[in-house]
Amino acid sequence: MEKKRASLSLKNQGIKKKAVILYILGSLIPLLFSGYLIARYILPSISPAENLPIIILLILFLSFLGILPLSRMMSTISRIVKGSEKVAQGEKLKPLEIEEDELGRLATSLNLTAERIQKDARELQSNTQALQEARYQLNKSNQDLKRVNQELERLSKAKTLFISKASHELRNPLSVIKESISQILEGVKGKVNKEQEEFLGMAYRNTNRLTLLINNLLDLSQIEAGRIEYRRTLVDISEVVKEVLDATRMQADKKRIKIINNLPANLPSLWLDKSRITQVCTNLLDNAIKFSKEGGRVIVEAREEEKDVEISIRDFGAGIKPQNIDLIFDRFRRIDSGYLPTQGLGLGLPICKEIVENHQGRIGVESKLGEGSKFIFTLPKEKNEQENSGGG
Repeated sequence: MEKKRASLSLKNQGIKKKAVILYILGSLIPLLFSGYLIARYILPSISPAENLPIIILLILFLSFLGILPLSRMMSTISRIVKGSEKVAQGEKLKPLEIEEDELGRLATSLNLTAERIQKDARELQSNTQALQEARYQLNKSNQDLKRVNQELERLSKAKTLFISKASHELRNPLSVIKESISQILEGVKGKVNKEQEEFLGMAYRNTNRLTLLINNLLDLSQIEAGRIEYRRTLVDISEVVKEVLDATRMQADKKRIKIINNLPANLPSLWLDKSRITQVCTNLLDNAIKFSKEGGRVIVEAREEEKDVEISIRDFGAGIKPQNIDLIFDRFRRIDSGYLPTQGLGLGLPICKEIVENHQGRIGVESKLGEGSKFIFTLPKEKNEQENSGGG
């Protein structure tokens, strides 16, 4: 900045020197020429000795007359030069006195330029201060956010550890309870009457429900910890779906729901974790039966696409509200069906999503309120072919 100011000062000094030279040339040369013309044509009868003093007096007189406008011009130039130096140095410039000539218009232009520069400088200073304040607030917010994220991460790890330990501790006693109830129902410990069988059946079903919830919690903790394992083998996907249909047939019969199997006969075998894909199909089919009204129907379909196999499970139950469709796969999100009590932890569909996506597939839902829902998931063929050819 100092180098620029020094350079500008040197330039202004050069302007002053040029102005002085112009002043000398502009005043003396025309005056000498005027004196010569007067001496040559106006006073031809006067002798040279008498002519010289008259010429000198005329020169001095005309010079005096020329000095007045030239001095005003030099004064204006000097003010303009000094004003430009102040503007260049960022100092506040007082408006210059203006005269009605070319230099006056130049001074007017300089005044306007100085006003604009000073206005821009004030705005720049204000914007700079605002920017500094915003930067300070942003840094503060980033630090606060970092602390919050660290705390959330710590709590998330603590939650995952708690869920894992609690689920393990609960699963073993539940398994014992479930097996004991099963043996009583089968008459191993003696014959049970109808009323006892009804209550024991209720306890058995709720034990199964608790076991499912605990398994979901364990799966979630493994997913969050990155410890979930996939044991892929070459599997006939049609057989997987058929096994799930057979396992849920009794549940459907209780509600007089007809399950329609529209699987084609020529679906390819895929390289996947059979137990995990069975878990996905079971969860989707259970939901379809649960949210269907008595006497309804559920349609299971599949088709082979160019790059994947698409499987869909459709019910004709309550459907999903439009505002809930994007939330259906969120963890711990329980969607109200409208006519059934909300049950479960809201982990079934998120776990299905994790399993399908870890198989490099996709899962989604199409639904209309009051008309039912259609859950669709895909499993890729190309990757399976590559893994299969690689020694599966």
